[in-house]
Amino acid sequence: MTMRFVPTVLLVALAACAPRLQLRRETPPGLDTQNITTVSVLGVTPQAGPNVLQTLIDPMSGLAAATLEPEVVHQVEQRLAQRCALNVVARCSTPPCPGSEGTLSIQLTEVRARGGTPPVGRNTQGDEATVTTRATFTLTRADGAPVFSQSYFGRRSGPTPTFDARNGTNNYAEALMSIPLAARLAQQALFAMVEAFVEDLIPGQTTDTLLLEDPEPLKPAVKAATDGNLASAVQLHQTWLQTNPNDGRAWSNLGAIYSVQGQFQDAIAAYERAAQLGGNARFAQEVEAARARLAQLQYLSARRRVACGTPAR
Repeated sequence: MTMRFVPTVLLVALAACAPRLQLRRETPPGLDTQNITTVSVLGVTPQAGPNVLQTLIDPMSGLAAATLEPEVVHQVEQRLAQRCALNVVARCSTPPCPGSEGTLSIQLTEVRARGGTPPVGRNTQGDEATVTTRATFTLTRADGAPVFSQSYFGRRSGPTPTFDARNGTNNYAEALMSIPLAARLAQQALFAMVEAFVEDLIPGQTTDTLLLEDPEPLKPAVKAATDGNLASAVQLHQTWLQTNPNDGRAWSNLGAIYSVQGQFQDAIAAYERAAQLGGNARFAQEVEAARARLAQLQYLSARRRVACGTPAR
């Protein structure tokens, strides 16, 4: 298997610090889809529990099925396609759903509105309107085998109801709880909830700082590395090691440079040699870090990538 790696090298030019390289790389996603890339999406079914917008008048209790259910499904489909997280091939009312590798169900478990009340007594500020949404996202293989089930929530608040005693004005029209305000906050909270879920489906990014040792004999080699001339830096270090094979500092530097080049097997070997020679407790820690980077790269390289597509309608 060929593993493609595109490193980014940055010089941290701090006179008081040791020279270093920075390695920007992908990290595994928070949720493992077990290589499922195409799914059908089930509709949202609100569960028994806190009544939707229960703090408001009774006619608003139908807001979940009438407004929020299609909104959740729509947002999920749009964001999955936009972020290349999963390919949605269809909507499905009852599993099994043909034509896809798995089924994504979204169980809306809570939509709660609170606050949005005017100040009382001598207070000039009331309680801001807040809507919290919560749902469970469950991915199941086409054969019914579970993949993951994870709950997410979103919360959004409106302006604080305020009364200005100096001129007798207030912002109650836009700040007190109302059907339009509750619906707007619910939509925003749903989006935040969906965004958190989709974010967990795609690889993340991290930056590793790799320290370099720069005693006088290695300064030209280290400068080549921090200038981005990695091939030259490797050659200079190797030339030095031909006559100084027990210099752990040079082996450690090679481990850092190989890491930035994506050659993690070589990096591990170089760091192991540095650790064997001793002289710095950091060298042994770098061995484990390099092994972890290799394991993550192997996982990400074996992971099927999702092609950006058009969400189902």
